[in-house]
Amino acid sequence: MSAFNAEKYISQAIESILKQTCDDFEFIILNDGSTDKTREIIQNYTKQDKRIRLINNNKNFGLTRSLNIGLEEARGKYIARIDADDLSEPERLQKQYEFMEANPEYALAGSWVKIIDSEGREMTVRKLPTDIKLIKFNFIFGKPCLWHSSIFFRKEEMDKVGNYDEEYKYSQDLNLYVRLLKTKKITNVPEFLIQHRLHSNSIGKNNSEAQHSFYLKAIHELINNYYHISREELELRDRARNQKINKLKDLKIALKIDKKIYINFLVKEKLDEEQVREAEKTYNRKKIFIIKGYFKNKLPKLYQWLKNK
Repeated sequence: MSAFNAEKYISQAIESILKQTCDDFEFIILNDGSTDKTREIIQNYTKQDKRIRLINNNKNFGLTRSLNIGLEEARGKYIARIDADDLSEPERLQKQYEFMEANPEYALAGSWVKIIDSEGREMTVRKLPTDIKLIKFNFIFGKPCLWHSSIFFRKEEMDKVGNYDEEYKYSQDLNLYVRLLKTKKITNVPEFLIQHRLHSNSIGKNNSEAQHSFYLKAIHELINNYYHISREELELRDRARNQKINKLKDLKIALKIDKKIYINFLVKEKLDEEQVREAEKTYNRKKIFIIKGYFKNKLPKLYQWLKNK
């Protein structure tokens, strides 16, 4: 766990780990140069539970570097991630450990996720794909399908890929998955083992231009495994997928790029009939969304009229 000015939620996050049914672990917490009471709160817990190892960064290094420091210090066969504002269900570590022991072909496993608000009230849930081919597909065509705070992985596999790439200030997890996917299998345990908290300071709630740029860089590498596109084509496709185009020419180009990626993915990954059906639903849903975005921007009054019908 890396924590920066996390005094509001960190006690709940720590206690969710200390109450795990699997109790044989070390709990490395990195105080990443916090200026609030985060360090003091962690120190209080270290007095109560010797499994906690507190590492104090002498300044704010940021999440990526902080996590790598933790990885360098970790001594276990497996490593689990948790953010300082999220919660782990009591059986999380036990269930992920048992899964990884029973399935040595996997380098990493996340889990299904409950989304909670700032007060801990459940907002929605995410039943994330478990099939590796559909995980790849969803990275490219759908939504995020591995929650960083839920991952549980083999330390030896992380050592092989060189831990997190410190060039990535954001989307360091996506870049990691893309690198692992070159040679290894990753999945999600199909149980709700994590509660991810959305609040005003959540990284996901503050999607800056810089954050999005790192996301595009990471996803570009994955897409190029199936269809080589330029950075300009990637950015055009991205604008279309975020309903930010109003030129018919751009719409046609974006749809053409998407279709080529889609067809090449199906051919290269050799999806079975059920996988194809799932992929087709995701692809067509996003295609309709892109087309709606064009009309929303080009003909907003007509779009609104049709929407109200």
